Amino acid sequence: MEKSTGISHVSATLKNMNLFFLITSVAIKVQADNIYNHTLTYPWWSIGRHVLFGASLILVAIVFFLEQRKSFCFLRELKQLTVMIALIMLVSVGFLAINGGSITYLLKSVYFIYSAFLYGFLLLNIYSREEINQLVKWFFLLVMILYLFEYYPVLIVADNYMQINFFNSYSPFESSAFSAYFYGCMMFFTLATTNKKLSLLSIAFNLLSFKRVNVIFSIIFFVISLSRWGYFRVKKWILYLLIVLFTIIPAVEYQLMTPSVIEKIASYLGFTDVHGLLMGRDRYFFEVINSNYRAAGFSSATNRLQQLSGHGMEMDGLSTYMEMGILGTSIFSFGFWKFSGSVFRNIFVMFVFFVNYLTSSQLGDTYSLLLLFLTVCLVKEDSV
Repeated sequence: MEKSTGISHVSATLKNMNLFFLITSVAIKVQADNIYNHTLTYPWWSIGRHVLFGASLILVAIVFFLEQRKSFCFLRELKQLTVMIALIMLVSVGFLAINGGSITYLLKSVYFIYSAFLYGFLLLNIYSREEINQLVKWFFLLVMILYLFEYYPVLIVADNYMQINFFNSYSPFESSAFSAYFYGCMMFFTLATTNKKLSLLSIAFNLLSFKRVNVIFSIIFFVISLSRWGYFRVKKWILYLLIVLFTIIPAVEYQLMTPSVIEKIASYLGFTDVHGLLMGRDRYFFEVINSNYRAAGFSSATNRLQQLSGHGMEMDGLSTYMEMGILGTSIFSFGFWKFSGSVFRNIFVMFVFFVNYLTSSQLGDTYSLLLLFLTVCLVKEDSV
């Protein structure tokens, strides 16, 4: 009994330390991203987020082994994503062997993704449902406070609200450093909890941070937050159709991004500023293509662009196709859709994920993927 009490005390202490390390690493990440958005350079202290998140991962792993559970929840989901990552690694190493590239950058990029899944799995096995909710609550409150601190001078000016233009994608309150986390928290609170206040508050901040894709889908999240709707299962053929669809779309996207095609499309739609329409994403694409880039596995196109200009690719689907061809997009599509399962709420979550996958960059964001993993797994638990 004394030994069991001692282990429980140690576990509780480590859990508290984990919360501190996680929240601090998020704070560093957000502040570092803000600086990067203005200077295209991360400050030297931004490495702290990796150190603290790594320490947090080690802490929850220690608690996991101390508690010596005989059965694990969501092991199947972790295995599915492990297979996906292993296949991405295998294909990437093949491209590296043929065309050369950076194995270090590949390993770093894979770590950012897989550590989110592993961390989420460990959290779900050592924390209660209420503790998970509290952890995400602290995550959200921290990001909200940092956002208000950063944008307070802009938020208090009434005229700024009149400047919001959805079609030109402009808002004085827009922030790429915060939007992904507001969206992730909105997804979690509306789909995996019954907390109406946090659901509505996260929706409000998601709208405020103004990422167009997330703003559009906020309406559906709002409707879902008002009810217990969405636990029915979709037909398997729909799931297979989505797998095929999001395997092929990045290849189509690649063809549409060529200069002659994109200019014809812009002209047909009546846009004179192609770069404005795509918010500069076409420039990033051309910059990589014109550098005699050769496919070198996952994250290699992003690595090349960062070497050239300090930017990221912004379009994960397009960069995946450039890096590994249709094989790479099929692995990601099959892996993530298989992980989501057939519950409608998770189908919706994954659909929004893939829309962002085609239009922006999120695969390298550990915290966004952590919120995705937690939400999908808890929705599955609620649907049983």
